[in-house]
Amino acid sequence: MWHQDAHDQPAIVRQYMRYTAQIQSGKTASKQILRALQIATTEPKGPVYLWARREATEEDVDETAMRTVVPRWPAVTMQALSSHAVHSIASALIDSEFPLIITANAGRNPTAVPLLGELASKLAIGVLAAAPSALSFPGNHPCFLGNVFIGKLPHLEDADVVVLLDVDVPWADATDNAPRKDARIFVVDNDPLKRTFGWSHVDAEMLCAADAETALTQLLGALETPEVDSAAVQAKLQVRRSRLAKATEERLAALRAAETRPAPDGHTLSVPFILGALRESASAGTPSRGEKVLWLNEAASCSALIWNHVAAARSRGA
Repeated sequence: MWHQDAHDQPAIVRQYMRYTAQIQSGKTASKQILRALQIATTEPKGPVYLWARREATEEDVDETAMRTVVPRWPAVTMQALSSHAVHSIASALIDSEFPLIITANAGRNPTAVPLLGELASKLAIGVLAAAPSALSFPGNHPCFLGNVFIGKLPHLEDADVVVLLDVDVPWADATDNAPRKDARIFVVDNDPLKRTFGWSHVDAEMLCAADAETALTQLLGALETPEVDSAAVQAKLQVRRSRLAKATEERLAALRAAETRPAPDGHTLSVPFILGALRESASAGTPSRGEKVLWLNEAASCSALIWNHVAAARSRGA
C-alpha cells in the first residue's frame, strides 16, 4: 500500500453509488467494467465506481485481452404489472371521483412521458410532480397540477385514488400532508420498498415492482374496453375534466400574476419575474418556440419556482 493510497478508497463515494468494486488485475478488467455497466443501466439506474491500485494499472497485459469481444452483458429486463394489479389500478382509476398520479422520476425514461400524458388525458387524471429529478409530465398539459418540493401537497386531501409512480418522497407528513382515510393508494416503482432509504412508508393498498413504461402501456391496454366508452363513465370523466380545467386555470393565473410584478420593494427583480421573461424570450427567439430549449435546473431553494414557471413541455429525447 502506497502512502497516498486511502485505507478504504471506495468509502469516499460508496453511499452515492449503486455499486463499487476494485479491479484486481488488468486481465479481468473488461469483465468487471461490463458488470459495473450492467448494474449502472439496470433500474434503479445510477453511478458506479471502479478503482485499482497502482500495481494493477501498471500490470503488463497481452494486447489481445483488450480486443476480445465479451458478449452478453445486458441490463436486467424490468418487471411488468401482474394482471391482478392492472385490473385493480385501472378499475380504481375509472371508478374514482378525483384520481391523482404523483410522480418524480418516470421521465428518466423519456418513452414513459407521452404514455403518462395519454393515460391522464384518457381518464382525466390530475398529475403532480413531487420533487422531480426529470421532466416526467409536460408542463403545459391540461391535467398537470404543478411541481411541489416542500410544504403542503395540493389536491392530495381531495383525491380518492392515488397512484405513486416512480416517486421517492411523495409527501412529508410533517408539513400537514395526509391522503384521505378512505383513499385507495397504489405504488408502482422499480423499487417500491426503497431499500436504500433509511425510512420509507406509504399506507398503500398495493405495492407493485414494475417499470413505468411497461406499467403505463399495460394500463392503457386495459382501458380498451366498452365500459370506458359507456355514457356513465364518459359523464364522470367530463366532470373530472371540468374540475381539472378549473384547478389548472387557477394555478396558471397565480403563476402569471407572480411574473408580472417585481419583489415587494418594487425595485428588486423577483425570481418569478425573471423566469417569466426568460421563458417568453426562449419562446420568441427560437424556431421551436421554446419547445427544444435545454433547461438546466441546478437551483436549490428556488428549484420549484424554476420548474413551475419554465413549464418545460418536452423531455430529453422526446
